[in-house]
Order: sequence, then C-alpha cells, then structure tokens
Amino acid sequence: EAPERVILLIDEIDKIPHAFEAMLLELLSVWQLSVPGLGTITAKTIPFTILTSNAEREIGDPLRRRSLYLLLEHPSAMQQATIVARKSPTLSPRTHLFIAGFAHALRAFNLEKPPSISEMNDLAQVMEMMGWPVLTPELSEVVYPLLVKRTKDLSRMRTKDQFASILATAIKSLQGLNLEDIPDLTLETTENPQRSSFDSVETAKSQEQQPQLSEVAN
Repeated sequence: EAPERVILLIDEIDKIPHAFEAMLLELLSVWQLSVPGLGTITAKTIPFTILTSNAEREIGDPLRRRSLYLLLEHPSAMQQATIVARKSPTLSPRTHLFIAGFAHALRAFNLEKPPSISEMNDLAQVMEMMGWPVLTPELSEVVYPLLVKRTKDLSRMRTKDQFASILATAIKSLQGLNLEDIPDLTLETTENPQRSSFDSVETAKSQEQQPQLSEVAN
C-alpha cells in the first residue's frame, strides 16, 4: 500500500510446489491479496518484483515467460577473496586468497551441492576464530560439516587423498594473482610465529612438487 514504488522480493521460489505458481501468477497479475481479518489489500503502485531460485527444481514455463531471466554465477577468485575479507577482517590477505582458491577448487569438483558464498564465509570465520592461516589435510573432518551437506558428496570427498588433492588445486589456481588486485583488503595483522607458513603447506602428495602459495603475492 506504499504510495511510492517499492521492491517485492519473493525468495527461493524453487522451494514451493508447482501449484503455488498458479496462485502467484494471479497475484502478480492483479496486484492484490486477500488476507483473512484484513480484507483485500490492493497495491497502489506496481512493485519492482524480484524472484530468486537455487534451481532445485525447474520453474514452470508460464512464470518464466513473464520474467527476465538472470543467471548469477559463482564469484571469481578476486570477488570471493573480497567477500570473505569483509567477514573475516583479521585474517591476512593471503588467507583470503587461499579461501577463494579453495572455493574455486571445490566448485570444480562437481559436487551435487557446491559450497555457497555464505558457506565460504562460515569457513573464513572459523579459520579466523581458530587462528588457521591455511587448511591442511588433517583438518578435513572439521571442514566437511561446514561445506559438504549431501551424503553422496561427503562419500566422494572422503575417498583417498581427495581433500589433499583439492587443497593442491586451490594453491595452483592462485598462481599469477596479485594481492594488490583485491579491493578493500587493507587490514593486515601480525602473524603468530607458531602458525604454519603458506610456504610449508604439506599435502598427502608431498612427494610431488606443489606450487607455493607465496607465489601468489608475487
């Protein structure tokens, strides 16, 4: 009933049954809603309407036909590093880059449910709280509950050396990136000398030569 035009957000429409879409189409056509005890509420202006979906099921064609479709991809490594930096400001920029590379490697692993932006933020906050500048294969069972939410995905991740392989891929994917390219990462902290260095990250495949994360900042 606002006199000025407003934004109407209908979130996660893929979670509702198909039958609800027919009612939603009618609502978005007449722009009025009947509420028991309140009567019929009619919009004074047509709102700018945004519908979101995580694609857990296909949205019906009638609703698609009446919408502009915009696919939002996962953020790039630099975008991901900037996002986690805002949630974990006391971590070093190198750690933010590492988390970004780890997110990229996980999403390339073809999980049924790849980790979302919010789940990578959760990981960053846990690393900040625990004082971890980097992840190691020994931390896999701590990380899984944060990022791996499907039974089939968890079984795949627990195969031999899989977590170590993803960590190595994460480090390799960051070669050539520069810390100066990440906006808003201005808060540096003094590293605890007891923490493990990025240059000494070991994986279960330590016999093979792995790229050093120190190369990322060069």
